[in-house]
Amino acid sequence: MDSFRPSRFGATDDPWFRVGTFDVGSSGVAGLLVLFGMVLWAVEGPLNPVSQLLWFDSSKVLGGELWRLLTWFVPNAPSLWAVVSAVIIYYFGSQMEGALGRVRMAQFLTVLVIIPSFVAVLLDLVFANTTIVFTGSGVVSLSGGVFYAFVAYMPHAKFFFGI
Repeated sequence: MDSFRPSRFGATDDPWFRVGTFDVGSSGVAGLLVLFGMVLWAVEGPLNPVSQLLWFDSSKVLGGELWRLLTWFVPNAPSLWAVVSAVIIYYFGSQMEGALGRVRMAQFLTVLVIIPSFVAVLLDLVFANTTIVFTGSGVVSLSGGVFYAFVAYMPHAKFFFGI
């Protein structure tokens, strides 16, 4: 019989923080960043000055703006696909996070964000004078990576309608 064990604050299965009774883990933070990026994009208008600082631009990364390797998925034009991607990242990511822990899930999400960045930088180096720019449209690849990892990690998990 399992006895009640008090929570160990700071354990890898604890959330990063709580908002009321809602636990916000790594996948919750990633999903919230996508939603925040849509709000930011909508508030900024057509010029998008802050969003342009977060976009991935290979020439600027090679010039030393390394934060762009990690922030390209945040700015998103408001769209249904960005909302669906945020939901997928949160829903399937939180399921995986329960099994992996918050630190390993954060590492996994970081790898999913950095791989396209490094590939783009390598392509820019190979094909000189080619600037590669991308932004939140890649959030679909981020949510796809989370979904495929979920399917590979939990192949017998039930989904909607018991499928």
